[in-house]
Amino acid sequence: MSKTHNKWTSEEIQTLLQYLPIFGIKFKLYTTVISRPESQIKSFYYNNLQRIRASEQRDAEAQENRLISGSLVELMRLAVVDIQE
Repeated sequence: MSKTHNKWTSEEIQTLLQYLPIFGIKFKLYTTVISRPESQIKSFYYNNLQRIRASEQRDAEAQENRLISGSLVELMRLAVVDIQE
C-alpha cells in the first residue's frame, strides 16, 4: 500500500494479483478486486494465508505420523523375527 495515501495503487494491485496465485488464491475478475475496500482485500488475503499455513501444519503432522507408524511397524517386524528365531 502506498505511503502517500490509504488506497491501493493500480501498480500495487497488479503486483498483488501477480503473486496471489502462488498462495493458491485466485480472483474471478480483476475488477472485483479493485472495487473492494482495502480492508476486505487484506482480510481475504490474511484468511487465505492462515488456511494455507493450517494446511501445511496438517501435512507436516501427517508426515510425522507416517514416520512414527512406519517405525513402529518396523519394530514389530523385528520383534516377530526375534521370536521366530
